[in-house]
Amino acid sequence: MGKTNAKMQGHKAVHVLPLSKGTPAVGIASSSYFAACARHVGALALFGLMFCPVQVMASRAPRIAITDSSEVVSPVLPDQGTTTPTDSIGNGGTVLPDQSTTTPTDSIGNSGAGDTDQVLPDTIPFAQLWKHNSWRSTNEKAGSTTQQSWEIICNRPTKLTFNYSCYNGSYGTFQVTLNDSTIISRGNWDSTEDRLYQIDLPAGRYVLKASYYTRYDNYYDPDGLNEYCYARISGIATDDVQANATAYLGTLADYPALKQELQTALDNSNAAPDDEALYNTLAATLNDVRKAVSYYPLIQKDIVVADSILNEGAYVDISEAVALGRAIDVNTSTSADYLAAFDALETSIAVQVSSNQSIDDWAFNTSQRYTIDNMGYYLDQEHKVAACTGLQTENADVTDLVIPSTVRYNDVTYAVVALYDNRYNQNKVRTLTLPRTLRHINDNGLSDYRAITDLEIPANVERMGNYIVYNCPQLQRIKVNAEVPPTLGSLGDDSYYEDGYATDRYIKIIIPRKSFHAYRLVNAWNTDHNVLIGGDEGVTVSTGKIAAGDLGHVVIEEAGYLQEVNKLIIEGELNADDWSKIGQMTNLTELDLSKALIDEIPSYAFNERWAIDKVVLPPTLKKIGSCAFQKTSLTSVNIPDNVETIEESAFSQAKKLQEVHLPDSLTSLGRYAFVSCRSLRTVKIPTKLKEIPWYTFDGCKSLQSVELHDSITGIGDYAFRSCDLREITLPKSTTWVGGYAFNGNSNLSKVTLNEGLIDIWAYAFQDTAIDTLNCPSTLRNIYNAAFAGCRNLRQINLNEGLTRIEVYALANNKATEIVLPSSLEYCAGGAFDDCDSLVTIEARSVMPPNTGSGCPLTSSDLTKAVLYVPVWSLAEYQLATGWNQFYTFRTSDFMPQYVKVNKDFYFTLRDELDPDYRPDIELTVTNNQITDSHDNTDYQHGNLTISGRSKLAVNDFSMVLAPYAKYAYKQNYYYNENYRHLRPTSLIVKGEMRAENVTINLWNATNRWQFVSFPFDVKVSDIVPVDSTTSWVIRGHSGAERAAGNAAAVWQNLSADDVLQAGKGYIMQCYKPNDKNGSYDAAQFTVRPLTTTVNRQQIFNADNRTVALEEHLAEFEHNRSWNLIGNPYPSYFDTRFLDFGAPFMVWNSNNQNYEAYSPVDDSYILAPAEAFFVQRPVDQESITFLKDGRQTDRYARTLVEEEPASAPQRIRAAYDSNAHTAAQRTVFNITLAKDGQQADRTRVVINEAATMQYDLSRDAAKFTGTEPAVSQIFTINGATRYAINERPLNNGQALLGLHFGTDGTYTIGLSNQPDGQITLEDRLTGTKLQLNGTAGYSFTAKAGDSTDRFVLHFDAVATGINAATANEADRNDDTYTLDGRKVNNPTAPGLYIKGGKKVIK
Repeated sequence: MGKTNAKMQGHKAVHVLPLSKGTPAVGIASSSYFAACARHVGALALFGLMFCPVQVMASRAPRIAITDSSEVVSPVLPDQGTTTPTDSIGNGGTVLPDQSTTTPTDSIGNSGAGDTDQVLPDTIPFAQLWKHNSWRSTNEKAGSTTQQSWEIICNRPTKLTFNYSCYNGSYGTFQVTLNDSTIISRGNWDSTEDRLYQIDLPAGRYVLKASYYTRYDNYYDPDGLNEYCYARISGIATDDVQANATAYLGTLADYPALKQELQTALDNSNAAPDDEALYNTLAATLNDVRKAVSYYPLIQKDIVVADSILNEGAYVDISEAVALGRAIDVNTSTSADYLAAFDALETSIAVQVSSNQSIDDWAFNTSQRYTIDNMGYYLDQEHKVAACTGLQTENADVTDLVIPSTVRYNDVTYAVVALYDNRYNQNKVRTLTLPRTLRHINDNGLSDYRAITDLEIPANVERMGNYIVYNCPQLQRIKVNAEVPPTLGSLGDDSYYEDGYATDRYIKIIIPRKSFHAYRLVNAWNTDHNVLIGGDEGVTVSTGKIAAGDLGHVVIEEAGYLQEVNKLIIEGELNADDWSKIGQMTNLTELDLSKALIDEIPSYAFNERWAIDKVVLPPTLKKIGSCAFQKTSLTSVNIPDNVETIEESAFSQAKKLQEVHLPDSLTSLGRYAFVSCRSLRTVKIPTKLKEIPWYTFDGCKSLQSVELHDSITGIGDYAFRSCDLREITLPKSTTWVGGYAFNGNSNLSKVTLNEGLIDIWAYAFQDTAIDTLNCPSTLRNIYNAAFAGCRNLRQINLNEGLTRIEVYALANNKATEIVLPSSLEYCAGGAFDDCDSLVTIEARSVMPPNTGSGCPLTSSDLTKAVLYVPVWSLAEYQLATGWNQFYTFRTSDFMPQYVKVNKDFYFTLRDELDPDYRPDIELTVTNNQITDSHDNTDYQHGNLTISGRSKLAVNDFSMVLAPYAKYAYKQNYYYNENYRHLRPTSLIVKGEMRAENVTINLWNATNRWQFVSFPFDVKVSDIVPVDSTTSWVIRGHSGAERAAGNAAAVWQNLSADDVLQAGKGYIMQCYKPNDKNGSYDAAQFTVRPLTTTVNRQQIFNADNRTVALEEHLAEFEHNRSWNLIGNPYPSYFDTRFLDFGAPFMVWNSNNQNYEAYSPVDDSYILAPAEAFFVQRPVDQESITFLKDGRQTDRYARTLVEEEPASAPQRIRAAYDSNAHTAAQRTVFNITLAKDGQQADRTRVVINEAATMQYDLSRDAAKFTGTEPAVSQIFTINGATRYAINERPLNNGQALLGLHFGTDGTYTIGLSNQPDGQITLEDRLTGTKLQLNGTAGYSFTAKAGDSTDRFVLHFDAVATGINAATANEADRNDDTYTLDGRKVNNPTAPGLYIKGGKKVIK
C-alpha cells in the first residue's frame, strides 16, 4: 500500500521532542496586530504557472458555518489504512487496489464529489475535464479493450500533463494516443506508481485517448478486492490559461461574484489574445479565484477557531481578522476579499497559538495517528499542537491542497506547527499551501508531491530536517519567507528519473533580499543544485559600456557580491578574466549580451548553469563554443546572423528549449549540438550546412518538423533519433542516411527517399510508423535493421540497382509480397526476420544473392512461403545457402536484361531462348570477402560457365581480367584498397554464345612490368586507361632478335596503330602520378576487340586453341626459337592440358623475376590474360591448349583417369620412345632462401634418355629479372645457365651458380623428396651436406655473383627396378628397361639392365 512499510518504519517511528521550556514570546499590542503578524510570517504569496486542477475544491454549495469534525476522526496506527478517507474539504479520495476501502467510484475511476452516477460520453468535452480527468480500465474478459477519450483545447502553445500507471498481471497492452499519434505504448509493463508525462502542444484542438487490452481474463486476489490487471490515467491538465478559465467558469455557479470576476478577465483577454499583459492578468485572476474557492471552507473553520480563542481569552486582538472572515459573501466578495480574510485569520491564529512556545517543548505521540478531513496528524495534547503527515490516501483526488493552521479533535483546537513524513505519493496535488502556524518541517515532511512546481515556506519555520522535498521531480522554485535561514539538513535528492533516465534536479530558492548572505553561508541552502534569488525579482546589474577586464569591478560596485547577481546586462568588451567573473556568478538566471562587443562564446561558458533561462546574443557573434549552453534552462534562443560555427554539445540537454533560430551564415555545426533538447518543436537547417552531424537532434522528443534544404548530402548517425517527426522528405542531394538517423520516431508515417540516395545505414528508420517504402533507383545498400520494427509497413518497392540488404534490414513488417531486384548481390540471413505476412518473394537476380549463412526469411513458417526465381536459375537457388531452406520454388516470367555475375555460376541452356532476348552480361568483382575452397580469404568475383543445347545471344558483354592477381594471391601481397580489384573473372563457354559488344576491364599493377595477352585481336589505341592521368607503355617480343643475340632489340615498342594478336604475349607497364613513390596501386583499362565479328567472338570460343610457334635459329641453343605466347582463354588454364612437353618460363611480377615450369613435372595454373615464354622444339610447330584445361580458380585440381589431362606425359613418353626408350626421370628441386624466405629455385632432372647438351624439349635457360636485388639460383654447364637442366647422370656433378641480391644469410635446400640422393659441396669451406631430409645448408654472403663455389653431387639414382626384379636380373641374362619392365631382344637404342649391369644399345 503506497510506500513500502520499510519507508514508513524508517520515518514514522515514535519521535518525542524534548520538553525543555524555552523563553516565552513577548506579547504584541492589539492595535498593530497586522504589522506584528507580518513580522512573524510575512505576506502570503503563491507564484508560478497554475494548472487546470483535477478536482474542483468546493463544487458543492458553500457552507456558512463549520461544525466540529471530531465525529469523522478515527485514530489508527502508522501502518494501518483509513476508513472512508476524505480530503481537506470532505471529498473522497481515489481508491487504490491495495486499500481495503469501499468508497464508490464513477465510471472513470473518480470518487467523491460530483457526477458519480452519470454515464460518461466516449469523448469527455473540455468543459467537463475538471470533473472527469481520470480513468481506470475495467477489463474482465480475455481479448477485451476498454478506453476513454478527452477533448483538449489549447488557445495558444500549451503544456499538457497527466499521470499514468499500469499493472500488467494478464499481459495486456496499454496505449495512449494524441490525435491518433501514439505517445505511450506499454506491453507487459508494470508500474503501480504513477509516472508523470508532459508534452508541449501548439494551439489547437486535440483528442487524448487511453486504451487497455487484456490478452487473458483479468483475475483478482482471494478476497475479490484487488485487480491484477489494470491501467490508469489521471490528473489530466493543461497550462492554457484561457482554456482553463473557460472550463473553470462552469464550476463557479455557487460563487456568483467570483464567476463574474473571472468572466471579466477572460473577456478582456479574448478581446486581445496577443496581449501578454491581459493574458497574465487572466492567469493571476484564475489563480486567485481558485485559491478563494479552496480557502472558503477554511475561512469558515478559522472563524470557529477564532471564536474559541476569543472566548478563552486572546492576548492578541484578533477581532478585526474575524470581522474580515465574517464579511465574506459569495454574492459580492472578490477573490482579494477571500485571500485577505484567509491571510488575516491564519496569521492571527498562528501568532496566538504558537508564538509563546518553543519547538523543543513539543512531544508528538507518533505511535498514534489521527485522520481528520482525510489528513493525518500526530498530536501533542499538552501543548495543543499537531504535526501533519499529509493526505491519508495514495494519489488522492486533490489538486489544490491547503494544510490548515488548526484542527479540532474532541472539542480541542490544535495548532498545526509541524510537518512529518508525508505518508503517500501524491501525483495530482499541483498547489500546496502551508499553514502560517508552521515552524518545524521534519524529515521527508514535504516529500512525494510529484506534481507541484512551486512551494512557499512560511516565515515562522525555524527548523527543517533531511530530504524535505524528496521525490518532487517537478518542483522548480521554493520561496522561503524567513529572514533568518531555517536550519536545514537537506532539501532532497539531486536527481530523479524521467522516462527511465536519471535527470538532475535544480531548484530556485527565493529568499528575503536582505538575508541573501545569511542563506549563502548555509551549505544546505547554497548547493550546486540550488540558485539563490534575493527578493521576488532578484538582483539586476547593468554594466553600462565597459572595457575588457572591468566587469568584476562594475558588478561588485553595483551588487556587492558576484554571487548575488541574478540578471546581468553587459555593454562593451569582454576578456578571459571577465568570462571567469561571469562563471563565478553562480546564481545568474538571465544574461543580456546584445550590446557586448564579442565574436565568440567560449566553450563551457554556461555549461550546467541550469538556472539561466534567458540569453540575448550580440550581432557581432561568430562562434559558439562547445558545451557553451549545455544543461541550461533556455526556452528560446535567437542565434545572430553572423554566427558561422556552433561547436559540439553547444546547447545539448537544454531541456526547456522550444525554439531556436539557426542563421544562414552557419557553416559548421558540431555533433551533439542540440541533443536531448526535449522541448524543441521545429527547426530549419541553414543552407550552408551540407551534412547534419552525428547526434545533432538526438532525443529531441518534441521535435515534430524539420526543414531540410536541397544541398544536404548526408544525415549523420543518430541525427534525429527519438524525435517526434511525422513526415520527412530527403533533399535531392542526399546520398546517405546514417545509422539510427531517424530511429524511434514512432509517429513518422511518411518518408520520401530522394533520387541520388545511395546508402541507408544500420537502424536508420527502425521503429517508425511508415507504411510504404519506395526506394529510389540510385539506392545501393540497406544496412542492418534499417527498417526493422516498422509494424505498419505493408508496401515495399525495392529498386533495380540495389545490391545489398543486410540482416534484419526489413524485419518485423506486414508486407505480403516483395520483389528482390536482379541487381541484388547480398541478402542476409534474417533480412526479413519475423515477417509473418510475407508469403511471396520473387528473386530476380540470376545469381542467388549471398545470404551469409541463413535464410533471408526467418522466424516465419517457410511452408507457407513461395520463392519465385528466374527460369535459368532454379537449380542455383535450390542449392544456394540460405535460399535452399524454402520449401516451394517456382519459376517466374522475369527475364533479366542485365545479368551481373559476381561468383561461380553454371548456366545450362536447356531450352531455346527467345531470339529477341539479348541481355547484358557483366562479370565483376565485389567487395565481399569470402573464404575459398582452400581456406584462403578472397574477394568474391564472377566466374561464368555456359553450357547446354541452345544459343545465348548477348548485347553487351564485359569481364575483368588481371594477370597480376595470381602473384598477389601467392605472395599474399596487399596494397591499398585497390587490391580487391586485382581479381580476374573467368568465362568458360561449353555451348554457343555470341555478343554484339565485348569489353574487357583490364587491371594492372602499377610501377612494374606485366606479361599480358588477350583472347582476341586488339588495336593498341583501343586500350584506354580509365584514369586519364595514367601513363603506360606496351611492348612486343622479337624471338628473331634474341636468336641473333641482339639484346637491345628484343623488346620492341608498339604504336597506337599496331594490332595485338590473340594468343600472343606482350609486356606492359603503367603508373599514376601518385604512385611515383612506389605505393603500388593499380590502374584500370578498358579493352575492346577489333570490330570484326569473327575476332570479337574469339573470347567465346569453346574449342581447343592452337597458337603457332616461330622458328628462329641461333648460335646457342638456349637463345633459339623463344616465343612469348599467352593464355588464349578468358579463364584460368591448367598447363597439364597443354599439348606440349617442353618447359616454359613465366614472369613473377611480384618480385620482377622469371620462373621456369614444366608441364610434365608441375601443375602450374595460368591466369586469364597471362603470357609466358616457350622454346619451340625442333619438331613442333605449334602449341595447343586443350579446352578441358579451362577452370575457374587458381588451384590445381586432382586429375582422374578419364580426363585427357595426362597429355604432357603422353607427349614426353612418345618423344622418349622415339628418341631412345621410355626413361626413368628423377627430379631435384633446389631452392635458395634469404632470411627464411624463398627467393628462387632451380631444377635438375636426371634422365638417362637426355643429353648433356641444351635440349629445347627438356631444358630451360635461366632468364635474369630486372631487379638486381632479387637473388637467383641456377646450374651451369659450359656457357649456359639453366633454370631447368635435364641431363643424364654422367659424372654425377653439376656446378651451382648463385646471384646474391643483398648481403645476408642464405640457405640452399631441397623442396621435394626425390628417389635419389643429392649432396651440396661448399668449395670455400670444404663442407659437404646431404640435402635430403635436412633443413638445408645456411651461410652468409655479400651481394654479388658466385659461379664456382658450390657443386651438386647426385648419387644412387633410382633405376626403377624393385628388389625382386633386381635379384632376378642378377640371376639370368634377361634384359630390363630402367623402369623395371622386362623386354625381349630390345631394338631401340638406349640404356638397359642386363645381368645386373647397365648396358647401352
